Amino acid sequence: MVRLRRARDFADLLRAYEIIVDSERVGWIRRGQEVVLDLPPGPHRMSLQIDWTGSNMLEFVCDGSPVRLECGNSFAGWRLFRGFRHVVSKAPGYLWLRFEETAAR
Repeated sequence: MVRLRRARDFADLLRAYEIIVDSERVGWIRRGQEVVLDLPPGPHRMSLQIDWTGSNMLEFVCDGSPVRLECGNSFAGWRLFRGFRHVVSKAPGYLWLRFEETAAR
């Protein structure tokens, strides 16, 4: 089982991110939402997509214990104005995807 939580960033407020696992679209995630994915055991690769840009690729293994991930937009707060380069090009890094920091919970 994979739990993916999206931050409540102002950027992309009304937009959903496409969830890609092993080169297949498996769903969408909206601002502040948590999505649970039931994936088969074994290695997987996940990324997020919005329009023509997206996130880094994250590799993980489903082995029966929950995999907790978090995602968001790299241009929250004052960085919002620096995101224009990513909107008009295919530059990587517009979205981020990482393992959830358990110390923060």
